[in-house]
Amino acid sequence: MSNQQFILQAGMKINLRGEVATVKAIGENFCVIEYSNGEMAYPLPSELMLAYRSGLLIIKKKENALLINKQLTNQEDKEKAIRVEHYLVELHQHANPHSLKTRKKAKDIVKKRHGYTGKDVPSESTLRRWYVSWIQNEMEIYSVIKRAKKTRASRHSEAVVELAESIIDEYYLIPQGLNKRQTYFKFKEHYDELIAANEIEGRSISESRFYELLNELNQLDVVYARYGKDEARKFARCSEGMYVLDFPLQRVEIDAVHLKIGLLDDETGEFLGTAIVYLAIDTYTRCIVGYSVSVGNKPSEISDAVIELIKHCVTPKIKSVFAQNNWPLTGIPFAFVGDAGKAFKCRVVTNLMAQLKCTHITTETKSPWRKGMIEAYNRGFRSMYASNLPGYTRNNDEDKTDKTIEEIATLTLGEFISTLEIYILDHYHQNPHKGLFLDTPANVCEEALKECSPRIVADLKKLEVFSGVELEGVIQGCQGIQRNTLYYNSRQLNDLRLAITLHGDKKNPKVPFLYDKNDVSKISVIDETTGVLFEVPCCDPRVLPGMSLAEFNRQYRSGSRTNTTNVFTKSNWVVSEAIKRKQEEIMLKKKEKAALAKKMREEKKEQKNKQAKNKASQPSDITERATEHVQQEANRHARNHTDKTVQKNDGRPTNRPVTRPVTK
Repeated sequence: MSNQQFILQAGMKINLRGEVATVKAIGENFCVIEYSNGEMAYPLPSELMLAYRSGLLIIKKKENALLINKQLTNQEDKEKAIRVEHYLVELHQHANPHSLKTRKKAKDIVKKRHGYTGKDVPSESTLRRWYVSWIQNEMEIYSVIKRAKKTRASRHSEAVVELAESIIDEYYLIPQGLNKRQTYFKFKEHYDELIAANEIEGRSISESRFYELLNELNQLDVVYARYGKDEARKFARCSEGMYVLDFPLQRVEIDAVHLKIGLLDDETGEFLGTAIVYLAIDTYTRCIVGYSVSVGNKPSEISDAVIELIKHCVTPKIKSVFAQNNWPLTGIPFAFVGDAGKAFKCRVVTNLMAQLKCTHITTETKSPWRKGMIEAYNRGFRSMYASNLPGYTRNNDEDKTDKTIEEIATLTLGEFISTLEIYILDHYHQNPHKGLFLDTPANVCEEALKECSPRIVADLKKLEVFSGVELEGVIQGCQGIQRNTLYYNSRQLNDLRLAITLHGDKKNPKVPFLYDKNDVSKISVIDETTGVLFEVPCCDPRVLPGMSLAEFNRQYRSGSRTNTTNVFTKSNWVVSEAIKRKQEEIMLKKKEKAALAKKMREEKKEQKNKQAKNKASQPSDITERATEHVQQEANRHARNHTDKTVQKNDGRPTNRPVTRPVTK
């Protein structure tokens, strides 16, 4: 049996290009359909399938085929049915038929096509009511024209209901529209004005009934109209499974977290800007495989920070000086999963993953559930780590203070990196994880590595060419590429220039290259014909390996204008592994200096306490001190002022000369 026989069956009602028909018979090579006016047609099954894929054929349920016997006898009803079906078929061809914008568009198209005017043109609320009834009754126009009689009559006139629906369309189903209570008050306001002007009849709708009208709306259409397409996609998503992984580094999710916290320079105290933290998590062990940080006044996600993140994942990590535990997992992942940001899917990042033989999976835009592990970690990262840092502000806290992020910044870059590594290694990795059945990521990783070993990079030097920002430069003949008045050239670059010019291109062709301001001793040129990166050294002998542009300007361009020119903005500044270790050294020196100052304060305090203790040990009784003072004064006044022998207490005479004052 063919596909069309599975989909189309005898006795089934269909809507073919706006015409209601019934499938009388169908086979592999033939089909017989009968339209509602009694005409017969014999299209090929392949033609019907093509119309079905194009949306021109709409299938109705087979069990409702008996509705074809319901016919309209009144001429006025027949004319109205034709007119209503024109509107409904046109509205059904558009996406989001419940939205106000779509209904207006479909109404304008039909009105222009058939020349409808006046009462023949329905309002947007009436068109929506028609469409809901049409869909609920399997696209049967009879149910729209001849609505079933209700056992209980409506308490509100059709004009009042239409007023309520128009108010809902105008004030509730719009971006950032009014809430339910405000919308009801807006309806009451319009209703009272029309009643006062005798332009409407019928009792008003109560508040509870008005809320029922709002709840009867299609909630997906409400979310789409009020919050947009992305929120509607999130609202309509359905989780139908879960990832089942077999070993570590099988799937690593990467993402960036923007933190509104100001950072200061460790040496000068200068404000560097706010931070963006790039993180990579292994979905099997829930361990953080690597991280990188970029800093700037108005930072944005950049490719060199993503490259630094991937390098930190695959290279052996240096143990943190401040954290007690080491990094538990290092190796080449089998697949990186990132979003559709430019920094995560640029050519340099793709080439690096190809060099590592990793699969690069890009998720849809505005679909955070596609990489739920890293998104869940980011939420905990903000609440448990970032919120406890001094100077951190949340999005809803900006309006509560009159100070800028720069004014409340107290944390240095070194302190931020040290606390970040302490949080990851000593807190997150060592605490129970709900997704691991209350086991810790460190324990799960340790047990998993006993059974399998991750892939490692054979030659780490191959990763050195992947650093910096991708730029485009001109190969200026035999001089090479110029950047910031420094020339870069090599034999391989010259061969590339000759190969490009042989194909009839310009004499001085343009080529993409990677430039790192933290190391201007070399650049990495991208051969677009082969996709290979190769290093090109700097021709200036004064540029030493690993020298930054700032150091070169400070040593050799101190009197030139380049010293005062900001070649790079702070938004492009990435904290590399070397800068991390340098910040650790600065932090250690500060720690040693603080410990020495503390020791000196303690010694000084101990000396003061000793002096106070000695002073307290002296005689404090005022009587004893007074007696001692009187005895001293008595001895002074009892001195011998003559040449006679003075008897001492022991009875032995002494001859002591007496000094007499000399008088003139």
